[in-house]
Amino acid sequence: MTDPDPAAGQASTPPNIPISRADQPAAGPPIDKSVGAALVLTFFFGPLGLFYINVRDALIVLVVSIIVGIITLGFGLLLVWPITMVWAAVTASKRHQEFEAWKIGKLAGGMNYGTI
Repeated sequence: MTDPDPAAGQASTPPNIPISRADQPAAGPPIDKSVGAALVLTFFFGPLGLFYINVRDALIVLVVSIIVGIITLGFGLLLVWPITMVWAAVTASKRHQEFEAWKIGKLAGGMNYGTI
């Protein structure tokens, strides 16, 4: 008698391969972002400057800016533009703090980051 082909009727997963990314450590350090660069980019380019920080946030603000600009004939951008600058500064500051906490953790010999 021959042994049945293991691939014929059952799908098997190889052992020791994690199913989710939650079991895996972070791929690398958090990305450091400059608050000054974020402010300058959003001052000159508005919502497009947010692409320096985060693509998802930039797309959200860009769509909102277009809608507000169309509805208010451009006058609403006087409100959206400064909000974009504040959003960029807060997000860049948060990313910078995460990077600094990671760096301090690495210098201290630990792997815990995200808290100071």
